[in-house]
Amino acid sequence: MKSLWIRTVAVGVAVAALASVDVPADAQQGASSTRAASRQATSQVAFPTLPATAESSVGGGASPAKAAKFRGRLPAYFAKVVDDQQRRKIYGIQEEYHERIEALKAQLAAMMEERDQMIEAILTPDQRQQIDRMKSAAKTKRQDGEEEK
Repeated sequence: MKSLWIRTVAVGVAVAALASVDVPADAQQGASSTRAASRQATSQVAFPTLPATAESSVGGGASPAKAAKFRGRLPAYFAKVVDDQQRRKIYGIQEEYHERIEALKAQLAAMMEERDQMIEAILTPDQRQQIDRMKSAAKTKRQDGEEEK
């Protein structure tokens, strides 16, 4: 459940950040004025900047080897409709956004780590020990349940 929440937050942050991105005029062709106004309104959303030192664990996180080579995917039903030039443009847009989304995921992971450290700092040493024991017991219980399957 926690990973679903993390992915939901990551997607929400990414969508909000991407809404503020200027899209090239040729990619905007056919965009409604409502979407353009919405994009304009969300461009004023400010996000805190954190050093992107944390490895992205949000959304599954890809290994560095996989992150180096991006492979675009056409949205559902596009393959039978778009031509090669449009396909290349779509892949280019996806790659540009992929890099930015990964950077946001890294920032989100760092922010969540900082938050968790601040929360844990509130606990007394005895409370930390109790929580560590409960986590250990839960991990053992999960492992025992997996072995039975």
